[in-house]
Amino acid sequence: MVWIEHSLPRNYDQWTWNQRDRLFSMIEDLEAGREILPDDPPELNGIYLDESDAWNIYLAHVAHSLWLDVNEIVSWNLVDFSERELEYLLDVRRLMKYDFYGYRFATEVTGRVTAWNPRVCYRFLSHYNIIRESQRSTLYALTDWMRSHLVHYGRDDDIHSIYNYPGPPPIDRILYPPEPRPHLTAGCWGTTGIYYALLKSLNIPVKAETTDLEGDHSRPEFVSLDMSMPHSDDVYSQYLQPVGGEVPPSVCYYTMEEMNTYFFDPALDCGPERCNSRGEQASYNSNKNKIINSFRYGSYYFLNEYAKNGEADVGDSLRGFPSNEETVEYALPFFTPEEIDEKIDLITQRLMEIGGGDIEAGKSYVMRRMTIYSNNKLNIDE
Repeated sequence: MVWIEHSLPRNYDQWTWNQRDRLFSMIEDLEAGREILPDDPPELNGIYLDESDAWNIYLAHVAHSLWLDVNEIVSWNLVDFSERELEYLLDVRRLMKYDFYGYRFATEVTGRVTAWNPRVCYRFLSHYNIIRESQRSTLYALTDWMRSHLVHYGRDDDIHSIYNYPGPPPIDRILYPPEPRPHLTAGCWGTTGIYYALLKSLNIPVKAETTDLEGDHSRPEFVSLDMSMPHSDDVYSQYLQPVGGEVPPSVCYYTMEEMNTYFFDPALDCGPERCNSRGEQASYNSNKNKIINSFRYGSYYFLNEYAKNGEADVGDSLRGFPSNEETVEYALPFFTPEEIDEKIDLITQRLMEIGGGDIEAGKSYVMRRMTIYSNNKLNIDE
């Protein structure tokens, strides 16, 4: 347990008796069922927290973490974590950034979220039955909720006006948006922050990291599970929407060894004219793996694309994508012409089956299902 005071890190042994008593008092409040923080997120001075607010928020996280562990609310225990893993739960430097001007929630530490109240997160996860028998199954249950509810909003939107807050969006306002607003997330950095805030409230440490996918994109690294994903936006990837087939949440995740193989140091494809860059290869691997899983688990994504735009459009998607919105394609296509023909045959056969032998009926059904799924996320009434 480390707190920053006068620019110096002070572990628990160096805390004053008053500081220790404040922690004990918070734990007693938790045991008695009393609230330990105000109802609203902290006021900011520019982007910075008042020092007393920063201290209380930090202590609230530590107290909640200890309360969770001692009362055996989850099946995993702090004593089994490594020193590095415990840092992400108990060290203030893994919760806030400290500089000459004070304390603040920083995107590079917690993602684009103000993770101020662990009790809000814990109650949310408990209410929606997301707390499961293991860290991994809890992560998958959370992923199921996130991909069915989170809506990525554009970079030009003003997050301060959306959330009526001068800093990163407070986690409670994302989890409980005013109706009829959906659960908006500030892109991949916002989604990493949601992972961070929610899982930290269950003593599952999360590290905000990046992957070069033709540009840096945010990802959560689950340090106690030796797992990550290449891009936080994969959670709500259109390829992996659980419409039609039961696409398991596990397809979003890779071991750290697999992350290195596919994304950090991938073998580069070379075509007749050039080789992929490392960022291009990581992006290529990410997209191709999602396409493979979309077909493997029967997602409606490509069926919907075929129904809306036709065979030629699907064929273009299966060949490859432009790089950074330019007209340069990857060094090699995703699939050979023969493989593309096979996949298009699978799409038409599936549409015929869905339509009871009538491909147009199959198209209508698939488009309708995809529209309902999207409207549910946006809270749009039919």
